[in-house]
Amino acid sequence: MTWLHSLEKAARWSLHRSGVQSRYIETEHGTIHAYESEGQGDLPTIVLLHGISSSATSFGRLFGPLRKSHRRVIALDALGHGFSQVPKSPLHPELIFGGLHEALQVLCEEKFVLFGNSMGGAMALRFALDHSERLRALILSSPAGAYMDVEEFRDFLTQFSMEKRATAKAFVQKLYHRVPWYGSFLVPALRQQFLRPQILQFFHAAAPDQLFSPEELASLKPTTLFLWGESERLMRPEHLAYFEEHLPSNAIIERPEKVGHCPHIERPEDLAKRIVAFVREVENPA
Repeated sequence: MTWLHSLEKAARWSLHRSGVQSRYIETEHGTIHAYESEGQGDLPTIVLLHGISSSATSFGRLFGPLRKSHRRVIALDALGHGFSQVPKSPLHPELIFGGLHEALQVLCEEKFVLFGNSMGGAMALRFALDHSERLRALILSSPAGAYMDVEEFRDFLTQFSMEKRATAKAFVQKLYHRVPWYGSFLVPALRQQFLRPQILQFFHAAAPDQLFSPEELASLKPTTLFLWGESERLMRPEHLAYFEEHLPSNAIIERPEKVGHCPHIERPEDLAKRIVAFVREVENPA
């Protein structure tokens, strides 16, 4: 068990004590774990999707502020992540998406708001393109999925290869606007996380033809808030430019200050406030 996984179990215990419950949903490819909490607000259910090798526990500090305004808050562990089952089949993007889709059919009968960060952003975007009728609104935070050719794609993936400690150290530096005091402790834990067989399988199966075309982005229907931190360094500037060029006019693009790749970790209160304000604007247009 890694230090990071031990911390995750402690965080789950803390979430359970705060009233957040764990649910387990059976899917075709394995059991998915989800955090779920009833809220006190009038805004629609919001669902949170995490990035590669992360987990739903990373959204722990969003539950408190979001459930003050939303009727329900849900965060899913993708297959092979967190407390969800590692599938018997090799992990690949289509399998992760299929599992999330099945779980959302069980968890959300009503229309909901979907938030995704990084890989979770790509999954949220794919869901919005395929099932726009199920969404009230879409929020993307530094989403993966901007188109790259084969050479660019291979070069981009090198930063996720953690065989060398230097790569993991550089990865931590890219994640944050300002690396926290415990950043050095994350390096060995991240290496263990990214060197798990299922994560290696995911990157082996990833390919440019799974990325979003200009035509797909232009067809996006839900009202969308697109967040890309000013200190984003994991994703590349040309990725932001690609989204800016091809997203439709119903996408609001913002560059929050003092935020890197994971605003839900660095500035959860600010992120929650922006989410709530955006959803209220969608629900009650002027």
